[in-house]
Amino acid sequence: MKKNSDTKVKVLWALLCQSASVDQQTNAVSVFNVLEELTLSTTPIDATKPPTSIETMDFPAKTQVNTKYTMVVQTEREPGVNRDAQVTMRLAITDPAGETLVSHEFPVSFGFMDKTRARAIINFENMLVTKTGRYTYTISTKSAGEKDFQEQYSTALDVKIRKQG
Repeated sequence: MKKNSDTKVKVLWALLCQSASVDQQTNAVSVFNVLEELTLSTTPIDATKPPTSIETMDFPAKTQVNTKYTMVVQTEREPGVNRDAQVTMRLAITDPAGETLVSHEFPVSFGFMDKTRARAIINFENMLVTKTGRYTYTISTKSAGEKDFQEQYSTALDVKIRKQG
């Protein structure tokens, strides 16, 4: 979901996928297996017995799940904004209860090109999970001289935790 903002850099879109690739000759981005939902399965303690039921459950605490995925973010600086403008992007991930699980800030650079658009490709090696539900990925930006981050865009991933056994 796109938000209105007065910042010098706008987030045009963002999505979660299994992987992404940028063609070196054309600079075209290819996105593979867009993620809207992720189903995690717990393994019964006695794996020799077949599962007797499948039900949705929550983990007792924040649990780190080893799952590789990627977020692709397309940004655009406003016309007339210096390509060397200092911009910081923040990615915050919240769980279904609204608790922020991860918040990370990183610089966005347009200085290496004469274009007004830039992409950020963020690779994840794991995910913190607390319960079944919608996890929200919110992107905010702050330009040099601005005091606060301005929310720009959010996307979501529905996570289902299945108990087997």
